[in-house]
Amino acid sequence: MNAERLVNLVSQRKTVLDELLEISQRQVTAVQQGRMNELMSLLAEKQAPLAKLREYSACLAEAAPDDPATRVWDRPEQRAQCQAEHARCEEMLRTLMEMEAQCEQTLSQSRESLQKQLEQTQTAQQAVTGYAEAEQANTSGGRLDLSSQ
Repeated sequence: MNAERLVNLVSQRKTVLDELLEISQRQVTAVQQGRMNELMSLLAEKQAPLAKLREYSACLAEAAPDDPATRVWDRPEQRAQCQAEHARCEEMLRTLMEMEAQCEQTLSQSRESLQKQLEQTQTAQQAVTGYAEAEQANTSGGRLDLSSQ
């Protein structure tokens, strides 16, 4: 792959990663605040940039077997800039993965908390039902006539 195409792909990948980071920051906030409708919208919004990221990453993978020594650069500093931008992309990708893991952990904890609350509510409802049934049994036909004749 020639240097110009490589520079363009790395640049496009960085642009998409910037977009994904912005969406993911909103995603973290939505998860932390329990705004599930917003979370679903954000996850849908991420699909197009994720598809672009996969595309750019696949194209860059094609360049991996190339011998970098044979690549001709327009300017000597262009290679260093491309390397730095590629390294920044890898850092951004790690950050995205960490944000996703954080969201997953928060959602899991939230789910467990809701499950405990539901179980407590069900137990309380069962107790109320039991008391109501006992009261019903005491007031319906179960009376003793203790009057004297």
